[in-house]
Amino acid sequence: KLKYIVDSDLDKARRLQKIYGGEAEVSDSLQKILDDQKIKAVIIATSTPSHFELTKRCLLAGKNVLCEKPLDRVEECFQIANSQKLSLLVAYHKRFDTNYQKIIQKIKTENKNVEIKNIKMTLKDNFIPPLSYLKSSGGIVLDMLTHDIDIINLIMDFQIPEQVVALSNTRDKSLVSAGEIEDIEVLLKYPSGELVTITSSRQAGYGYDHRMEVVGSFGMLQLQNDKDDLITHYTDTGSMDSKIKYNFPERFKEAYLNELNYFYHMIAHQYPCLILPQHLQVN
Repeated sequence: KLKYIVDSDLDKARRLQKIYGGEAEVSDSLQKILDDQKIKAVIIATSTPSHFELTKRCLLAGKNVLCEKPLDRVEECFQIANSQKLSLLVAYHKRFDTNYQKIIQKIKTENKNVEIKNIKMTLKDNFIPPLSYLKSSGGIVLDMLTHDIDIINLIMDFQIPEQVVALSNTRDKSLVSAGEIEDIEVLLKYPSGELVTITSSRQAGYGYDHRMEVVGSFGMLQLQNDKDDLITHYTDTGSMDSKIKYNFPERFKEAYLNELNYFYHMIAHQYPCLILPQHLQVN
């Protein structure tokens, strides 16, 4: 049950209330929520730089926390959560997407001698997000690549790559003024020779492009883009497929619901924390 929608911009909060909130009370006071003993959980979906302070305040007030996107100083936050016997979930939504889950399960259920040769990740925004968002997003690496790096880490058992090479370029003048990267290519090499390529862009223009390919001793696993439907129309002039999803709320709607459901079970049924502080360290 959603009880409060809190935002410094009350107009935004009221718009959200009309869409999602029902009887939820609109407020610009976080303290009001912290003082309300009936509130058991808080979802933090603010801009990246604010995550640590908000998470810490909520935990110290005895609230379970779901923090959307990256969280700085994670060890301190988890120490507070553990000392207060609270649940803290740092929301890597691709972990809760059924297709990414299936790829990881297929790899992990193979015999122990499974070999990974290479992994290719593609992640591209459809159109450039609002500059107001980009200026507080933490940049393309923390905002976008961090989710795919998390999936790579799961497959690679959180090994540290021995070499990392990153090349980037920005053409769009608005992105230059915002100090944001437009296109980036990252190549990682692991001690046993596995190669990982990450291709990312702030604008694709043809849809929200998120694909994955893993090649190894098990063969090849491919995750294609999600589309409006799986129908291909063939005529004597060619063929036409449905368009791929427009943005991340469309593409990962189910994943966000799964994520929220898991957070509930962490609180109500003591489900284990999937994302641990050692998974979030930057090396």
